Amino acid sequence: MGRIPKPTRELKITGQYRKDRHGDRVDPQLTAGQPRMPRWLTDRGAKDMWRRIAPPLYKARIATQEDALALTALCEWWSEWRKAYRAMQRADGVDERLAAQTMARRAWGEASELMKRFGLTPVDRARIKVTDADAKTETEIKFFGA
Repeated sequence: MGRIPKPTRELKITGQYRKDRHGDRVDPQLTAGQPRMPRWLTDRGAKDMWRRIAPPLYKARIATQEDALALTALCEWWSEWRKAYRAMQRADGVDERLAAQTMARRAWGEASELMKRFGLTPVDRARIKVTDADAKTETEIKFFGA
């Protein structure tokens, strides 16, 4: 089984899109709406994280309403990591500390994988190139006018 193909939008954002290779793709049309926080997201830390990252991701055209579930998972895992980290700091015994460390490590792994998908780490942010979809290239302007 080969690699999972990246969506065309992701290829364009990361600068990997090639018309000769990807030009005949038909991607699903997504709504352009801002992701809305689910009502069932009740954890305070997760809600705080949502409020911190969802608006800038939408403004940068990285996340839409269809990404709400993945954003929710990211926020939940982030909150779990914070809880586990605090538990690790308060732990009295070795066993309690080890259990908290295990949970913190797992939660961080899950959160960091989701952070990468949204370009929330320095390396992944450097790979994202958001361009104006309506902007014309120099060649298009030269041949078709502004």
